[in-house]
Amino acid sequence: MNLLEIAYTTERHSDWIVMAQNLGAGHYAEDIVQEMYIKLSEIKNPERLIDKNNPNQLVGFYVYTIIRSLIVDLQRIQKRTKIISIEHIKELEASEVDFEFEAEFAKKLEVIEQSKADMGWYDLKLFELYHNEGLSIRKLSKETRISASSIFNTLTNAKSKINEAYNEAKKESTK
Repeated sequence: MNLLEIAYTTERHSDWIVMAQNLGAGHYAEDIVQEMYIKLSEIKNPERLIDKNNPNQLVGFYVYTIIRSLIVDLQRIQKRTKIISIEHIKELEASEVDFEFEAEFAKKLEVIEQSKADMGWYDLKLFELYHNEGLSIRKLSKETRISASSIFNTLTNAKSKINEAYNEAKKESTK
């Protein structure tokens, strides 16, 4: 008999499921036991798992250790993932819409777009390449064959113009 045939006898299979349930697997006990069979099939020296006194049984400690480690892995994964019901999401969407924040954000975006429209062609193209493409200044310099210092100065000036326009709009909105 091979290792899996010894492990999967009718009475031992139900014992493994009860063991998994007692260790905290709950309704995942059957899945844990199936994973245990997969782990047993991957063991390199299966003869060390067979009981020397009774060659038709496994050493229970090895099976216990495999099941326990699988349950700990399952609990670790469950701890990382948080299940949220659809009803909860609908409640959040209905109750947490902040129209003032949305309006303020739209105004800020409009100010930024207007200040971008006021930029020159060269400044705007470099600014869009840098922000939209996600290229670093060094890579942008290499691809466009424009000096890195020129790109840096252009981006710094563009950012300062956008910041100035944003700060002016902010001052006007607080008045």
